[in-house]
Amino acid sequence: MRLYIGGCFQGQAELAQAETGIAPEDVTLSLSDFRDTSARNVLKGKIMRVSESRAQSLWLVDLGGGNQLLSEITQSSFQRLNLRPGLTVYCLFKATVVNLVSAGD
Repeated sequence: MRLYIGGCFQGQAELAQAETGIAPEDVTLSLSDFRDTSARNVLKGKIMRVSESRAQSLWLVDLGGGNQLLSEITQSSFQRLNLRPGLTVYCLFKATVVNLVSAGD
């Protein structure tokens, strides 16, 4: 997996030495692959499970290779997109929301 962080692509070797953190509210879900967007990171995955509350839902998306992302969306978006476990989605997020932490920290 490659992520766009702080103005440049970070490949597998660089990411192996660090952990990334992305707040669930910074991850947007889409049913289609948007490449013409200002979000530099577009990752394809499969919805694994959901945790719902009255106003929000928290989605766990499996990106493959042991990588997972959480996305927090409104109930309105959940219903409009007809999201469910097993569905393939695209996770979009801007490079500026990625927190990179050294493995030793």
